[in-house]
Amino acid sequence: MLTVTISLKNPVDENLFGSAPYNTYISRKLGNGEVIEVHFPGYRPTKFASKRQFGSNHDDTDKSTDKFYQTEDNLPWAMIIPQVWEHPKEKVDLSLDYPEILDWASSRGKSKKDWYKP
Repeated sequence: MLTVTISLKNPVDENLFGSAPYNTYISRKLGNGEVIEVHFPGYRPTKFASKRQFGSNHDDTDKSTDKFYQTEDNLPWAMIIPQVWEHPKEKVDLSLDYPEILDWASSRGKSKKDWYKP
């Protein structure tokens, strides 16, 4: 589990932030200046993100339906898991250890909501 604490010199009214989850994302700037971003599903990229990543490899972005950062099977590039969980090996298909993630993804999160539990 990762906990981040940010201390501000001048406090900000927490009501300005709205309700979680937020459009938290990670980004990486490539040597050619392109910025690759990974957001939670459904969140739009920032104006700085390279558009070249969309539609490549397994990405199934469709701006007209606000589908971002998901595969054709609706598997997300990033997700919120509300507890500690056993992460499988890197670069190994997650569905091999957690087969219910496929039903969760195809239902857009409506079924198998606890797919990550042992």
